[in-house]
Amino acid sequence: MVYPGHQGENIENNVYLVITPEGLSFSQMGDQSNSDDFEWIDEVGNNHVVDVLMPNCWTTDIVRVAKGFNPVLIITGHENEMGHTIDHR
Repeated sequence: MVYPGHQGENIENNVYLVITPEGLSFSQMGDQSNSDDFEWIDEVGNNHVVDVLMPNCWTTDIVRVAKGFNPVLIITGHENEMGHTIDHR
């Protein structure tokens, strides 16, 4: 499954939900950071079981993202990217 995410207003950032042959599902959100995308984020968990969600640590609203995907486990990312400042931590 591919969701039409965005980094900011104009940069496309597809968000993938991958389901393994064993039925485990994983979603890595990349640099998703557009509040308008909550229209679909709020519904992901209603349409799919999400075992592992991997959002960026500075996502727009982590509580709302978690409620929308309703995952079993959340593992945040982007915390220690080389070359990035620490202003979002």
